[in-house]
Amino acid sequence: SRLVEYYNPIQSGFQIGLEWDSGWGIYAGAIRSQMEGELDDEEIMLLSPTILSQLPNVPSPISSLDEIYVKSTQWYFPLELRWRSLYYSGFSFESSFGLMANYLQRQDFTYEFENDFVEEYQFGTIQNRQFGINHLRVGFGTNYLFSKRVGVFLRSHYWLPVARQGVIRDRMHGLEISSGVSLLLGK
Repeated sequence: SRLVEYYNPIQSGFQIGLEWDSGWGIYAGAIRSQMEGELDDEEIMLLSPTILSQLPNVPSPISSLDEIYVKSTQWYFPLELRWRSLYYSGFSFESSFGLMANYLQRQDFTYEFENDFVEEYQFGTIQNRQFGINHLRVGFGTNYLFSKRVGVFLRSHYWLPVARQGVIRDRMHGLEISSGVSLLLGK
């Protein structure tokens, strides 16, 4: 992000899809996320007056702030087209492309004041309830089958932002590394 310094989140999710013998498939899923980050005083001064007026319980004067900590609670919903190679000795490779919607539930703000200020912290919360297409997703990965129905995967996705979200109207690029278990149902 250009403004917010995000910490590495741990996210959990699932995907379900249809895959044909040709290796092509379409997948949808959900990812639960709680992202935390901070804006330093230099970045706070870059915020427009419109954005500053929308911050909940924002202190005055704004120059008294040292940092703003932001915690966003949200769901991501990826929808992607995936191609998987044939399996060789249990291994296959894949690539994918798709869209990702976002449901931003709420944002919590913690305002930290400069050392010479009477108060140390002030808090505010917004129930956003914003939904929209947020990112394009491009990915690569590998799979290994233990048996005809059970396998493991390791994937990497790049998230390219296509919309601004939340009160700060931030655009967040992302690099996702995911691993898990695949259960194959069907023929």
